[in-house]
Amino acid sequence: MELLIGIPLGVLAAVRRGSNSDRAATGLSIVLISAPSFWVGYLLLNFLAFQPLVNAGIGIFPLSGYEPLNLRYLALPALTLGFSGAAYYVRLTRTTMIEEMNKDYVRTARAKGAPPRTVTWRHAFRNSLPPLLTQLGLDFGVFLGGVVVVENVFSWPGIGRLAVQSIVTSDVPLIMGTVIFGTLCIVLANLVVDIAYAIVDPRVRL
Repeated sequence: MELLIGIPLGVLAAVRRGSNSDRAATGLSIVLISAPSFWVGYLLLNFLAFQPLVNAGIGIFPLSGYEPLNLRYLALPALTLGFSGAAYYVRLTRTTMIEEMNKDYVRTARAKGAPPRTVTWRHAFRNSLPPLLTQLGLDFGVFLGGVVVVENVFSWPGIGRLAVQSIVTSDVPLIMGTVIFGTLCIVLANLVVDIAYAIVDPRVRL
């Protein structure tokens, strides 16, 4: 979710640098970075779950809980994490895209008459992917350690909440299990990022 929100806004801000779109995307990223995730979660619960249920009797999204294979329970937690993480991707994408679009190969592509969309996405954006992949790999660790608040807001039985409960109850085997699971996820995430590096940037294969 954070990629779907952050990357297009970052590319838009870079392509239209100095415009109202750039200022709006930058301002939105500052607001989202400053907003605590639990506050965003409560706002989404109030306006998208509680208010429709009270005012119109329509339960668009559940107020809490979890049901397997039901995306309605996933929507609000995903939006909460997506809004919080999208701010970093807006700023990172904007910075890397501006750097790439000022390089010689982009000016050459423009001079040869390449369409602006091709220059933006096929050339500049593709060469901006390595920093984004690095951040994506780091996000796995953030998700495992930082979604405890979101899980409590939406009453989700997640790994983070389970780890906190195991610490409170001094359940040592469960603590070890959650730590090993988190470590395994981070190792696999870094492996996937390394493979993606080789796909995106052929120079890594040398």
